Amino acid sequence: MKNTFFYINILLLGFFGISSCQQDDGNLPGPSVRDVQTQANLDDQKIRALLTNYTFNDKDFEILNGIDKVKDSGYTHENIKFIRIKDTIGATIPLSSENRDISTGTPIINNTKFLKVINNVPFSGIDHTLYYLQLREGEGKPVTIIDPTLNTYKGEFFGDNRESFTANEVSITTVFDEFNTPVWTNELTRIAGFRQILSNFRTVLPIDKPGFDAIENPTQKLLKQCQVFDNSDNGGLGAVDTSYGIGVAFVPSGLAFFEMNQPLVNGNNIAPYQNLIYSFTLFNTEYTDQDNDGIASLLEMTTADGSIDPTIDTDNDGNPDFNDADDDGDGRLTILEVEVMDNLPDIDSNCDGIFTNDNDVEFSDENGNGIFDHLDNTIRVGF
Repeated sequence: MKNTFFYINILLLGFFGISSCQQDDGNLPGPSVRDVQTQANLDDQKIRALLTNYTFNDKDFEILNGIDKVKDSGYTHENIKFIRIKDTIGATIPLSSENRDISTGTPIINNTKFLKVINNVPFSGIDHTLYYLQLREGEGKPVTIIDPTLNTYKGEFFGDNRESFTANEVSITTVFDEFNTPVWTNELTRIAGFRQILSNFRTVLPIDKPGFDAIENPTQKLLKQCQVFDNSDNGGLGAVDTSYGIGVAFVPSGLAFFEMNQPLVNGNNIAPYQNLIYSFTLFNTEYTDQDNDGIASLLEMTTADGSIDPTIDTDNDGNPDFNDADDDGDGRLTILEVEVMDNLPDIDSNCDGIFTNDNDVEFSDENGNGIFDHLDNTIRVGF
């Protein structure tokens, strides 16, 4: 698991390239490189301090008295309001009457309804902890840690990058980046912590298209469902169902840019060792075939019970199946052991706007042992 998570992040850096928000001169090295474990501990202390110092308008995202502000009023991440409840000396700041209407006043760190924690996230040889708010999981397609997504979002700094600090002074400071129009693949793609958090959400429910009912395999059907916007193809500004995911990611520097100074077009550079907050609304994802073996990466991560596990490595060669051209290590390429066909030209499965490149893949089991040939090293199809 450690090697796989590290590999996935490096893969993201190389595959998706330079951010739409990043200048051409790329990352600039920071002044010094800190010990990774020490910085991880420091990041965690700052994040927990932030979550103690703030509450948010949690009532707005609960369904109260039959009122759902997401479904009824189209609330998104733009409606999230962080409210300071501890001052710089640690005294409690009472909620105003206005804020009492929208917030329970519970510190985020104690909000068991919405706060989620991912422990033991391995990167650079140590384990990190991730915290995020899941205000809506989303009702559509699952998201993987390698496939691009369509989001609106706001990025904010909190605290600073000093090694010494007091918990009471940790606060949300500057909005450094923001997109209120859905955008595909931006610098979020290259932030390992954000990708890990995003993989716990789902997209908008896709719009049915002709031919869906003919697909019997539920995972194959999922791969074909791309369009989520009315009156548009692939992310245009049309009406959208309110089944989207809404969340907030609190990203430690060790799972962001660490010692690198990240320049942004708007001039709000991300300093070395800066922790980040990303509030987001998730609309769509595009399932890719990372290793070009004819099988969508999502299929190669899907277990027998339907859950997603990116660490699946059939031949135990250190390369997960989604990035292994020979999944079973038998010397015969996977693409030669499956049958790739273009049976459904009327569905845009890869969100490219083209309705003729939508391949199906069929698996065979030539020796009848219950293992598909491309995962069975006892048989080499075509030999």
